[in-house]
Amino acid sequence: MRRIMSVRKLSHQIVFSLVAVSLPMALAALYFLAHGINNDIEVAETEIHGNTYQRPLEALLQDLPALARAVLRKGDARGLESKIARDWQALKAVDTRLVTLSGGYRKP
Repeated sequence: MRRIMSVRKLSHQIVFSLVAVSLPMALAALYFLAHGINNDIEVAETEIHGNTYQRPLEALLQDLPALARAVLRKGDARGLESKIARDWQALKAVDTRLVTLSGGYRKP
């Protein structure tokens, strides 16, 4: 340690000081860069899962009001009932798959 501090030239002391200060900052910048990229990847994966879940849910949410209108008009609702049952099955399948992928529900 004494040898490092006994550098005689002022230019060498300045370079050593700059390296000693800038190296930890560069390492911290690299860490935060990698952490930010990993965070962006996690957000994108969550968004993909949300889009996957939204497709069957949207179909279900379109068919439920149509069923209510058909019942109010006293129309034939059997076709809509079977479509709603298929929508529920699709939603359950996606939900089961996403819970399995994520290892359970995560609390926000």
